[in-house]
Order: sequence, then structure tokens, then C-alpha cells
Amino acid sequence: MAYSASWEVGSQHTVTFQPPAGYDTYTITLTVGATNLTCTGCGTAGTKPYATVSSGYPAAVMAYLNPSSAVTSYPSWVASKGGSAGLRNNGVAVGQIIDGYYGLVQLGFTVVGQNVGATIDAYYGIGAGRVRVRGR
Repeated sequence: MAYSASWEVGSQHTVTFQPPAGYDTYTITLTVGATNLTCTGCGTAGTKPYATVSSGYPAAVMAYLNPSSAVTSYPSWVASKGGSAGLRNNGVAVGQIIDGYYGLVQLGFTVVGQNVGATIDAYYGIGAGRVRVRGR
């Protein structure tokens, strides 16, 4: 699927790839510079998920996604959202973890208050940029 957009220099944009069934979503943040795009959360080539950004303008972004995996823990849930970067400004994920905490949806693991707090922190970009999981 192709998508094009015009963005102003100095602007920052969160991009979430909504893949077909069988693949996890993936979120990155793009910052528009005078001559190129820089990417937060793009990962490392060869270790999925990751994204590449071509140099210059017009720029192209290519995402390499993970096949879906079963969510059985909070860390695997975070990974399914694209990691900490995927939780940034992701209100749907915050709502989902809160619903999981109250038992309104089943996420594949028992949601505890610490998971809710860590997700909200990641939403706002608080901390070192990583979702912390107790005991890890």
C-alpha cells in the first residue's frame, strides 16, 4: 500500500503501520529535517520489526514487519504494539491496557497496575524511552 503526505520542515509525525492479518503493527516517529527524515524506533536492519528511510526528498519509508506471535505477557503485548515507540501517543493501546486491567478484554496475560502505569508513561514518552517490566 502506498501513502504520500506533505509535511513541514521541523515537524514530527508518528506513523503506525497497520499490516494485513498475520503481522504485528509497528510504529515509528519521523522528524522532518531540511534535507532528510530522521527516524525514532526504526530498529536495526535484519532484526524485525524495523524500517528504512531513503535519503533526500521525496523520501520513502519501508517497514519490515514481524509475523504475529501469541501475546502471553506484558512484554510480548508491548512488542506487538511496536515497542515503546509504538505506545507513544497511542491512545488505543492505553485504552486496551486499561480495559484489560478491569477485565473487560482478554489480552493473553493478567494486567496489573504497574502495566497500566508503564503504558501511560510510554504514551507520554516519560522515562528512558523503554517500558520497564518488573523482574526484567
